[in-house]
Parts: sequence; C-alpha cells; structure tokens
Amino acid sequence: MNNTGSKPHSSTFWTDFSLLAVAVIWGINAPVMKFGILHVDPFVFNAIRLSISAISLWFCVLLFEGPKAEPSEKVKPWQLLGWIVGFSIFSGAVYQITFLAGIFRTTAGNTALIMSSCPMWTAILAVIATRDQLSRITWLGLSMTLLGTILVISQRGELAISGASFYGNVIVLAAALAWASASVASKPMLNHVSAIRLAFYSMFLTLPIHWALAIPNWQDFPKAFEPWTFASIFYSGFFSTGVAYAMWNDGIKKVGAPHAAVYQNVIPLVALIGAWFMIDEVPVALQLWGGASIIAGLVVMRRGRQS
Repeated sequence: MNNTGSKPHSSTFWTDFSLLAVAVIWGINAPVMKFGILHVDPFVFNAIRLSISAISLWFCVLLFEGPKAEPSEKVKPWQLLGWIVGFSIFSGAVYQITFLAGIFRTTAGNTALIMSSCPMWTAILAVIATRDQLSRITWLGLSMTLLGTILVISQRGELAISGASFYGNVIVLAAALAWASASVASKPMLNHVSAIRLAFYSMFLTLPIHWALAIPNWQDFPKAFEPWTFASIFYSGFFSTGVAYAMWNDGIKKVGAPHAAVYQNVIPLVALIGAWFMIDEVPVALQLWGGASIIAGLVVMRRGRQS
C-alpha cells in the first residue's frame, strides 16, 4: 500500500526538480547569450546555436527512442503532421525570432518582466483552449510568482515603458504569447509523440528560416568560431535550447502547461544570484522579498497540483 502510494509522489518530485533545473539552465544562459551576441551577428548566433540544438535533440531521440517513431492509432498521420508544423511555427520560429528582435529594441529588465507574464498567459490560454480547470490556490501561486518576478526586476533600474523601447516591448509581448501558445498546443500532441521527438521536430523544421536570416550576414560566420564566442553558442544550443527544451516538454506532459510555465519565473532569480557572484551586484531588500515570493509561489502551486 505504501509502495504504491509513493510512486506518484516520487514521480512528481523528479518532475519538479527537472523543471527547476531547466529554469537554472535558462537563467545561466542569459549572460552567456549576451556575451555571444556582442561578438557576432544575432541571426548568425541563432542559426548556429539552433543547429546544435537540433543535433543534440536528434542524438537524444536515437539514444532513448530509436530513429523511427511508433505510429499513433488514435490520430491520423496527416493530422499529427499538421499539429507538429503548427507547434514548430510558434515554438521554433515565431518565439525565437520575436524574442531575439525584441531584446535588441528594449531593455533587459523590460524583456524579463514581460516574459515573466508567460505563466498567466499560459493559464488563460489553457482555460480557453483546453478548458483546463485551475483551482484558486493555483491562481494564487501564479500571482505570487508573477509578483515576485516584478519585485526582483524592479530594482535593476532597467524598466522603461515609453520612447524607443515601446516597440521592443510589444515584440517581446508577442514572444511571450507565442511561447504560451506553443506550451498549450503541445499538451495534446504529447499523447501521440514523445517530448524529445517533438522538440527535435520543432528545431529541425524551422532551421531553414533561421539560416535564411543568417546568410545575408555571412561575413560574421568566422567570428562565431572564435573560442569563447563558440563556447557561448554551444552552451546556449546544447544545454539551453537542446537538453533543457526536451526536459521542458516532458514536464508539460506530466504536470500540464500552466504548472510547468510557473517555473519560468525562477529565471530572473537565478540571474540575480549569478550577477551577485559574478559582478558583485549585491541585491537589495526588495529583490530578496521578490525571490522569497517566487519560491513561495512555487510551493503553493505544487500544493495545489497535489490536492
């Protein structure tokens, strides 16, 4: 009796741990990606890192599943293909391009704040599209993590709403909506295709778009292979957009898009701690309260899922 009851709890723990690890990887990726883009054209950076992501995901597919996918008897092949293409457009193309374009037209603080709204957009879209029922405690956890993210970012002196950054803010908001849409859309697909394979499809199918954007800046390709620049591209491609991407999709399959999306709010907290250790940027009291609110929101969210 005890052994049977412990399996779901253990599975939930490792899913939460995996999603938290993804947030840490993505948090570390922020300064790494900034370094790379300062030394090479952003579209060149994107094309190479996403190619590395596709290769790493394909090796994961071969390692865990083999080259051939088992056909699903519950959905027609052409219908599944349409779902995958639609998901790939939002996740591998629209999100990647709008995020890249937006972050260059607004501040880092604005970008992080707008992207922290993803859990709310995901929850709203999930309710509309899939009629997911979210409890009051779930909404409370989402609100607490969003509030904590705002507190963490608000003291960095990078918040700007008007002027030249306005259009960048709008583009980043489009990226947030694209990410939330892809998260919700992936849930039913994961009943017919594995998380790792879906992540690979998304990267592979959209690579021609990213290379088409990078080729006009071909003169920057030699810069991409300078040691430290390529190291940043490799980390961002292999870990952040490769391995972590597969882990993220697997988390959505197990706990649902709204619950998984809340872990995105840990990313600014990880970035804050990283800045503290790397560049002696000591956090102020309001940021510490924000970090506490993020962690408390995750605890509330997890309790709501268990109940």
